[in-house]
Amino acid sequence: MPSKNIKIKILQAVNENKFLLATVLLALIPLFWFRPWDTLITNGDFWIPLNPLNTLRQLSSSWLENISGGQINNMPFHIIPWVGFWALFKFLSFSLSTIEKMWFVSVFMVGGVSMYFLTKEVFENKRGSWRNFLPAALYLFNLYIMINGFVTTNLLAYVFMPLLLLIYMKGIKARDSFKFAFFLSLATVFMASAAGNPPIYSIPFLLISFFFIYSLLFRRKYYFSWKFHFQFALLYLLFNAWWLYLFTTSLLAQVGTIRGITAAATVGATSDLADLVRLLGSWAFFSGNMGAPYFPFARSYLNQVLAFLTFLIPILCVLGFVFRVKKGKSLITFFAFLAIAAIVLSRGQADDFLGGLNTVIYKLVPFFWIYREPFAKFTALTAFSYSVLLGSLFSYLENRVKSRAVLTLFGVSATVLLLTVSWPLVTGDHYPGTRGVMGSSRVKVQPYWFDLSNWFSGKEFDG
Repeated sequence: MPSKNIKIKILQAVNENKFLLATVLLALIPLFWFRPWDTLITNGDFWIPLNPLNTLRQLSSSWLENISGGQINNMPFHIIPWVGFWALFKFLSFSLSTIEKMWFVSVFMVGGVSMYFLTKEVFENKRGSWRNFLPAALYLFNLYIMINGFVTTNLLAYVFMPLLLLIYMKGIKARDSFKFAFFLSLATVFMASAAGNPPIYSIPFLLISFFFIYSLLFRRKYYFSWKFHFQFALLYLLFNAWWLYLFTTSLLAQVGTIRGITAAATVGATSDLADLVRLLGSWAFFSGNMGAPYFPFARSYLNQVLAFLTFLIPILCVLGFVFRVKKGKSLITFFAFLAIAAIVLSRGQADDFLGGLNTVIYKLVPFFWIYREPFAKFTALTAFSYSVLLGSLFSYLENRVKSRAVLTLFGVSATVLLLTVSWPLVTGDHYPGTRGVMGSSRVKVQPYWFDLSNWFSGKEFDG
């Protein structure tokens, strides 16, 4: 009898949390990317510390002896979480391929579960449902992540956005705000490695700034939260001082040089409005190098059926705003405004109206020139907004559709739609194989490399 009761309780717990469990299962999909199973995935700016413990030792020092003949260490931010994660599990004798699998699953778990609970806060529902699961699914599987998610810094800043906004939303309305300021600051520590790309690192803080302005204008009952903001600012500086000071001083000393390089390599208008709306505005998507495509799977998006499906997702998100705004959900209005602002900023400088608007912003806002490729940065906010707006549509449907079977059909269909549109993220094709002069994204490191590394580490050489 006791064992039967335990079984019943387990089944009840599974049923009550089935949408959260489904979100967790989504985070396991990156395991399908490893073909063959024991390979490492590396592509573009996605670098791997092949000797994590040695890399950790170097980054923990104030002097980098192996870079440019030696230089001051202005990049300790790589330690948490990137190099530290690899070093920890390498110390525990895990293989590099296994560590990378755990990394991808971990970051997808953070992004998906955080979005799940953020929508519970937005929609104020106690029990998980489609309105929480589908935002997590869209947030993890969309065209923006398919194109830009392979960059370590982009993915790290992106997955932490829901968690940061969730804690911030709770903090500004809490009378005992210190604990939320503490946890918000602590969360930023685990995003530190994204600082290697300052523009993308700034995007989560830009999101919080937009929400702060919106709350100041339209949610005045939270105006008393100045104490929370002061606490957060102080704790952020305290928790991140270990990397922030050296990095900032080094960055400011090179502002002139960086601005010159950025101006020479500015991408500008990344794509037309139709592509930006469907999260597909990268200049490189249909491009290549010496006749070989950067993204071999891109040609599938020229298919009329798949092209139509890419537009269907933003349409559903617009419906989420149209139907929920009638219920007086002011937070949904914020996410709609955020999506519009992000699309405008993603356009970059161009000859049309949106491009001209961006030109004015670039001239008026200090340091806005750091956003060299607008799509790669601001579209993260578009995907973020879309995710919540899709949840808004299903929040509306769950209140109107009485048949559970019909609602399940809608939910399953939406899930299939999301995974179909972003199919390379499911199969791992967004990490392409060898094409032309460009090598494969999947590699194996031969044992002799580690043997040679160990041999060199035991030697001492004169200047």
